Amino acid sequence: MSAAALPVAPPRRAGAGPAPVVRLVAFGALALFAGLRWATLLAPAAYGRMALATGLALAVAAVFARGGRFAVVLRIAAVLVALVLALPISGVPARLLAPAHWGDLTSGLSQGIQTLPGIGVPYRGVDPWVRIVMLAGGVALLVLAGALATRALRRDRRPLGAALMWCLMQVRLKFPGSSDPVPLPIDWNWRQFVIAAAFAIAAAVFAGLLPARKGARVQPVDILRGAQ
Repeated sequence: MSAAALPVAPPRRAGAGPAPVVRLVAFGALALFAGLRWATLLAPAAYGRMALATGLALAVAAVFARGGRFAVVLRIAAVLVALVLALPISGVPARLLAPAHWGDLTSGLSQGIQTLPGIGVPYRGVDPWVRIVMLAGGVALLVLAGALATRALRRDRRPLGAALMWCLMQVRLKFPGSSDPVPLPIDWNWRQFVIAAAFAIAAAVFAGLLPARKGARVQPVDILRGAQ
């Protein structure tokens, strides 16, 4: 059989990004790292709740990675559902989610937000609304990251990441022994770089195995057809 008789596969679109599953694996690892670090703002650390928040953000990222006719509607719905689920994940009692108790919910959240500027971290207090508000902030950031992580890396979308960092810089906390609130601290210790690098390398290695295993199952004749 001549090569001309082989059906030609449609060419791969130039500039196409990595497979969605690769991005999801990488995002999941980095989101878990960020979520567990955020959990240490509380004492005892809320590792379990932030792990659930990572799963929620990963689900949002999976929805945003899908295309299709109703992609925009599904993405909007995913964000709205995620923001609602962020409340019980952050520790809001389920009964307060009923419309009849929304007044108590908004009052409690307002109380927690107003208390934030005067607390120290890691927070060791007993006010549940302070803990809820701090966790809700971390969950919201993870959900937003999930919505942005799977979007194409185009120049006109880069300012979104800069805007997110600017918002984080506006967060102010009061540490023990400090009379004035200070911006959200950034730990430049070498251990943080080692941990982040380990997560990134592990995610890259695992994500690289996925297309390699899939490519190993492709028949040579299929490769020839795609190359014509």
